[in-house]
Amino acid sequence: MKALNYGIDINDSRGNNNNINKGEREDKKMKTTTTINDLTNEMTNLLEKYNFKYDEEIIKNSVLETWRENKCELIEMFENHPLYNGNYQIVLDESFERERDTSVINNFMYFVNNCLNRPKIDFIKKYDMENDNISFYEYKIYNELKDKLNRATYFNNHPDFYSRKEINNAFDEYYRYKEYVCFEYQRFKKILKNLDMKINTRKQMFNMIFIASMSSSVVDEELINQLLIVQENYAGKYDEFNNIEKKFGLKEGMKISRLVNKLCKIYKIDEEKDYNKQFARFSDAINPLSIKRKFVLSVNPIDYLTMSFGNSWASCHTIDKNNVRRMPNSYEGMYCSGTMSYMLDEVSVVTYSISETYNGNHPELEPKINRNMFHMGLHKGNNFMIQARVYPQDNDGKNTNYKIIREIVERVISQCMRVDNLWVVKNSDDECMSQYCDTEGTHYKDYLYYKSYICFNRTISDMDNEPITIGHDPICICCGEEHDNESNLLCEYCEQNKIDCNNCGYEIDRDDAIEIDGNYYCRDCVTWCEYHNCYEVNSDNIFYDVYDYGTICEDALEDGDFYWCEGYQTYMYAINDSYLNVIDSCGELYTYSESYIDNHAMDFLKEMSIEENEDLRNYMQKNHPYVYEKFCEEYIDEYETEERRDEVEKDNKSVYVETKNIA
Repeated sequence: MKALNYGIDINDSRGNNNNINKGEREDKKMKTTTTINDLTNEMTNLLEKYNFKYDEEIIKNSVLETWRENKCELIEMFENHPLYNGNYQIVLDESFERERDTSVINNFMYFVNNCLNRPKIDFIKKYDMENDNISFYEYKIYNELKDKLNRATYFNNHPDFYSRKEINNAFDEYYRYKEYVCFEYQRFKKILKNLDMKINTRKQMFNMIFIASMSSSVVDEELINQLLIVQENYAGKYDEFNNIEKKFGLKEGMKISRLVNKLCKIYKIDEEKDYNKQFARFSDAINPLSIKRKFVLSVNPIDYLTMSFGNSWASCHTIDKNNVRRMPNSYEGMYCSGTMSYMLDEVSVVTYSISETYNGNHPELEPKINRNMFHMGLHKGNNFMIQARVYPQDNDGKNTNYKIIREIVERVISQCMRVDNLWVVKNSDDECMSQYCDTEGTHYKDYLYYKSYICFNRTISDMDNEPITIGHDPICICCGEEHDNESNLLCEYCEQNKIDCNNCGYEIDRDDAIEIDGNYYCRDCVTWCEYHNCYEVNSDNIFYDVYDYGTICEDALEDGDFYWCEGYQTYMYAINDSYLNVIDSCGELYTYSESYIDNHAMDFLKEMSIEENEDLRNYMQKNHPYVYEKFCEEYIDEYETEERRDEVEKDNKSVYVETKNIA
């Protein structure tokens, strides 16, 4: 892939800076317009958005002052460039000519070859099922035969227990099965061999096409001749390879991607789950394309904080620890403070590309398509700079983006340093990185762990290059102290492992807090609802203790099978303890658990109106017949006796009154 500049041309054909002389450069030099107050406001807004606590004075007077002091030489160097935007950035319009990505082609070839194996796998499964689970593995067949032979031999060795007929039948079964499985196995091998030959021929055709796609995007005469040789060799054996020119629509000048798609439909590869995604990548990889983008070189402090804010990706340096941006993998910001580690050193520059349609002056807030860190040594008296890993690519050092970005940065830095754009590039496999850099701070050292490049400017006289120091201990945005906490912009003391209870405001450890609907509470402000199987906020609920069950909330009391037992004077769970609705002697209806009735059977009957409680009578007759019988004998008889006595006394009083009146 080749980078073509279509912005301001300040180089001659060699890439030298002969179009603008020194005096003109001084006249065109643009001063920085973004102030520390502007940066403070922008940074605090960003930190608030991603839920960091901070001290604004620390941000302004400690973090940004350290950044300005350490980056001052790089800022001055950037101001030399005619495309410097006054916001600590150089913004260019670049056109990227995409080259063929052989790694994508190889990946798709691997995908297709795996899919071509599918008929073989399906056949094996089908064969195994249709033949009563006869295994096609020889050792399994051997074990089956061995079992039958052992059975027949055992019969033969125990003639007292088995008749000659049973012995002969056992041996006959062994020989019949042996003949059967041997025939089936041989048939299977023959079919499978034939299928293997078909699949390998299909793979041969596809691989011819894939190899051709690495140098051309259209079918040429050479590829057609290769495919016709396949037809010549196999058409007599397999009909599918007859007249392939007509079947495949094969003709010179045809797009290879179209040919591949047609073959994939013929062999039903297009029905695979990931086919559309895989084919789209392959099609893009083999078709040259010119892409226009904005390209930014930056020492703006916000760009370091957003260095992992990709358009569809994130990395371990992201400050979006809660994945507010909903990236597929945010790595939980495990090297979050590495952003500030790069920000505060003297050598690190963020480079990235964004959409060409952006026309504002704050590209630091735009989603980054690619990002690449460069670590400069030229402004420190050396003649080199280090190119680190390109994100989000996962084929480190092998993707053409490395060369594109490197050539842009080499051109821009040559313009800033007023030297010829002549560079020698060596990769980290050939050079010991410890000769060129030391490391400090908490950033992820991808320039050591992955392939990186060292770029030497040939026009700067030979010198004893001193190692540059990449990284700086981050400054806590809360207390202003330097720290070594990799996973947070705050030091460990200030880190957000402390949080205020959303209800009472008491400060608690985050690990001890209870999260409900995204808010955190201390354990004194929540109660566990056994019915809903979760914590609930005390201030939003009324809670009830249920005997032999646990605590429940008001909603659970209404939704669940709970009841108030008048006997135990507590709530009960009907699943654990059934209940009866009973009318007492005063005519009031109450609910009692069966366990309470069981434990107080006789006294309970005496207190109830037995005539009006049919369910109670049935329950007692079924579960406590002896108690119920005794109650009927003693209590009801006694009641009837007292009732008759009252009637006699009433009659006697009536007679007495009448006699008295007569007298």
